[in-house]
Amino acid sequence: MTDLVDRYLSSVRRSLPAGKADDIVAELRDVLSSRIEDREEALDRPLRRDEVAAILKDFGHPLVVAAGYKPHQVLIGPQIFPFYLFTMKVVGAVVIVLMVAIGAADLMLGHAPVVRALVRAAAGVWDGALSAAAIITLVFAVLERTGFAAEHVRNWRPEQLPPADRPAPGRWESAIEIGIGIAFILWWTDSFTLPIPAHRGLVLEAAPVWADYYWPILALAVIQLAIALVKCIRPGWRIARLVMGTVNAIATLLLIAGLHRAGTWVVVRATTMDPADAARVADSVDLALGIGMVAVAVVMIVTTLVDFRKAARGR
Repeated sequence: MTDLVDRYLSSVRRSLPAGKADDIVAELRDVLSSRIEDREEALDRPLRRDEVAAILKDFGHPLVVAAGYKPHQVLIGPQIFPFYLFTMKVVGAVVIVLMVAIGAADLMLGHAPVVRALVRAAAGVWDGALSAAAIITLVFAVLERTGFAAEHVRNWRPEQLPPADRPAPGRWESAIEIGIGIAFILWWTDSFTLPIPAHRGLVLEAAPVWADYYWPILALAVIQLAIALVKCIRPGWRIARLVMGTVNAIATLLLIAGLHRAGTWVVVRATTMDPADAARVADSVDLALGIGMVAVAVVMIVTTLVDFRKAARGR
């Protein structure tokens, strides 16, 4: 009955690390031979083919046996899984709220009938949730494979814990930032679209300057997402967060300066509206966007200064 054992061990070998396959197969052959011999001694006769097959089946499927000799048998380990599950819940909630808001906006703005708006919202929730889950899983799988989770658990110190009288770190705040960051990246990469208020007499479009800054904006969104992840997973990394936040603030200010110099951020195409009225609409929208950019720059500067002040107090 050695042909069954050979076939079994050959199947196991195909899934083993190449450098250790010979030693592992030799070890498994000895174990199986001992089991077969023990069974034959107990029965006082050679085993039949079906009895050898039963021993091999009881030993385990070849893929399962081979998996026991491989490292990293889990995509996300137990050390980092609580962070992964918490982030997945919050991001899922953010995606659902966002997609429902898009459906409601479609309905209120008259872009689609009720049934179509509901169908689009449901499809958007499904697509957005799958995309967000894929991104989160990929990020945490990379953290798992790079040993980040094991290092975090191994190197944490009680001194890093916040004082008992200090409010607990805002995990929900960090997770919501992660959700918003993922939602923005999905929207910016055209994974879903947001309804734009429309007027019967004109069409509002983004100016070409946004296409020129497509990759810098995407890079900043990824950096902001990384900062939120570090804030959620490693709240003790205060200096690292401060450095990353400062770099992000400087890059954002440079980006805003470049966008602001363009002066025009929307293009209004008149359909039935008078061109002069359409031009005034474009000027109003550009004025609002310009004020918004200045406000974001001011908030970014103030936030960075506050972070430096907190860091100085906590040194």
